[in-house]
Amino acid sequence: MFRGMTSSASSQDARHGEFAAALSLFFLYLAFAPGHYQSVDGMLMFEQARALLYDGTLLFREPFVWDDTFATSLYGIGLSVAYMPAIAVFSVFEPDVLQRLGTGVDLRRIYDDPVFTLAATPTQAALAAFAAHRTAMLVRELGFDRRTALWALAFFGIGSPAFVYAGADFAQPLTAACVVYSIERGHHYRATDSRAALIGCAISIGYAVLTRPLEASLLLPFAAVACIGYPDRKIRLSEVSSICIALGSVFALAVGLTLMVNTLRYGAPFHNEYASLGARFVVPTTGVLGLLASPARGLAWTFPAIWLVPLGLRHLWRLEDRRSGAVALGGFSFLLLLVTGSWHSWFGGACWGPRFMVSALPLLAVAAAIGAAALDERKRRISSWTLLLLGIGCAAPGVLTDLFAGYGAKIASTEGSFALIHYPPISGWQFTSHVFAKSLVDRQAIDIVWFRAVGQTGWLSLIPFFGLLCGSSGLVLRVRASLRNG
Repeated sequence: MFRGMTSSASSQDARHGEFAAALSLFFLYLAFAPGHYQSVDGMLMFEQARALLYDGTLLFREPFVWDDTFATSLYGIGLSVAYMPAIAVFSVFEPDVLQRLGTGVDLRRIYDDPVFTLAATPTQAALAAFAAHRTAMLVRELGFDRRTALWALAFFGIGSPAFVYAGADFAQPLTAACVVYSIERGHHYRATDSRAALIGCAISIGYAVLTRPLEASLLLPFAAVACIGYPDRKIRLSEVSSICIALGSVFALAVGLTLMVNTLRYGAPFHNEYASLGARFVVPTTGVLGLLASPARGLAWTFPAIWLVPLGLRHLWRLEDRRSGAVALGGFSFLLLLVTGSWHSWFGGACWGPRFMVSALPLLAVAAAIGAAALDERKRRISSWTLLLLGIGCAAPGVLTDLFAGYGAKIASTEGSFALIHYPPISGWQFTSHVFAKSLVDRQAIDIVWFRAVGQTGWLSLIPFFGLLCGSSGLVLRVRASLRNG
């Protein structure tokens, strides 16, 4: 029997260990959150949420200017909608914020929007932690034990660029959550014939369309594979048709809503604002190489656990009733790599690591953990810990430093991404000179919101920082206890 397998994922306990581990990640993400905007993309999506909540429109009250002029967001409404509940909770601060900041985009707006700090920070942390939890649950649905599931959660949650993006303002954590949830629900449906699981899979695909239509379009066939179980088993044509209709109808509805959003924004359903900004697809050779191996962006260095992925996919394929898992995990990840590498700006701008590949990281983490489980005990322990620690070391500069200080601009190109000196652990620290911010817009300080607030609160703001770390550590100890008892 293959190492790490269990007789049935559903025969296990209530899986409090996986939930406790994900909650520990949530506290950890909040402890290290920067609490400010990190991109024009994020600002536009957050302002879109404000426009929808307060004005019931997709158009901003006044255009925003940051290199270009924006009258509305360029991006899907999925993340904006996810922000809206938290914004509503903290709306008491909005009148002062809107009056004080206006619509000009400057350093003050980037660093001094308390509603963004209070609403977006926990939302992004929760989305990343949820993606990590469903990563662990996908391992269990594929029939592996809790230890393997927790390694997958760790590879994704702290050993990859997801650690950085849990505190950022991009849509990738939400897309990653949609991707892994749809695949996990698909496998659960195949194992149990649960109608609720199929509905959950379909809704997740639909929400992915509203968030990032490209990734959602790539996801649809592999979610169908997870539900159908091909090539694991024979299945009736009527059942295949029912699954395809369920997934396809929700996908089509979400596409229709996206076209309606385009019409309300631009007056035409197929208007593409990216085209006017020079966006295009190119031959993917350089992009794929950059996403895999460039010093600043390569998954081989920013997500070291990827070295175990081929081993995990091979062993999944050897298990006749798990081959659909290999197809879904490997197929989506490879296709996203190919399509992303074809994007002229495959490096993703002044951001950390391979941002566009974050959506595939949960699936790659699952394959990596399964690959580790295939090794003997000594090799599994050494390889897993080594690759996890290397991933944490690569993510650390992105978690602790401010990209606005200069590193982000240096790597925002093909040339910058391929420069050996721009490997994050080597040069990611070069623009950081002190621990606590000297002013609100100090970009050379450690980029943790609790540390930034020391100038306004004294040392009081460090209390929640250490409290969150203690809470996270306590949950880790609980997880370790569950492993010993399980």
